[in-house]
Amino acid sequence: MPDLPGYGMSSIPPVSGNHEAYSKRSMASVMREMMRVLGYRTFFAAGHDRGGRVGYRLALDHPDTIPRLAVLDILPTSDYWDRMNRVFGLKVYHWMFLAQPFPFPEKMIAAAPVRYLEHTLASWTAEKNLDCFAEGALEHTRAWFCEPDRISACCEDYRAGATIDYEHDIADRNAGNIIRAKMLALWGDKGIATSVDDPLAVWQAWCPHVEGHSLAAGHFLPEEAPKATGETLLDFFSS
Repeated sequence: MPDLPGYGMSSIPPVSGNHEAYSKRSMASVMREMMRVLGYRTFFAAGHDRGGRVGYRLALDHPDTIPRLAVLDILPTSDYWDRMNRVFGLKVYHWMFLAQPFPFPEKMIAAAPVRYLEHTLASWTAEKNLDCFAEGALEHTRAWFCEPDRISACCEDYRAGATIDYEHDIADRNAGNIIRAKMLALWGDKGIATSVDDPLAVWQAWCPHVEGHSLAAGHFLPEEAPKATGETLLDFFSS
């Protein structure tokens, strides 16, 4: 269960004008190489939020690598941007805030990083609090999120989402590329993906044979609905 580049305890790629090191294409290549080093040419993948974006990019760019893919509480990046209206913008305002040019969002967050982190995490849960998170996990996340370079890495991730990741998605759609892996999409019934009426229909445009449904949770399915999430993933990956 690796931390994505720039997050947690992983190495921090350099900031650049085109944000390429933080593109999901680059992160997918890192994950593929990590698994190759560990001895796996093919593997199943499950990703939540940013990890889900890396997962579906991996399935598009390296279709022979991923026979099965599960994504948790996301829609494709380009679909979010193309649907950005008043309702969407209020729900995912951080997409636009974090994508602002360096160093504006970094300086704003660095003024009170723990306060920003805890407010953001709580706002995405169904109960609007931090009760679903283990204290050890929160302590770990508070620690790394206070590092200026990691704050910048998080912002670069979203800058990539607003630029190069969007361009990669549109190029795939224009080329008629689809996700060939067997795919599962899960989302919380009070999660971010419910910004659209039918999240599964959105994914069907990318993967005609995708299956999926909602779970009783906010954005953080593994923490808010661990039993249901675990059982659903095990059923999918073992069937």
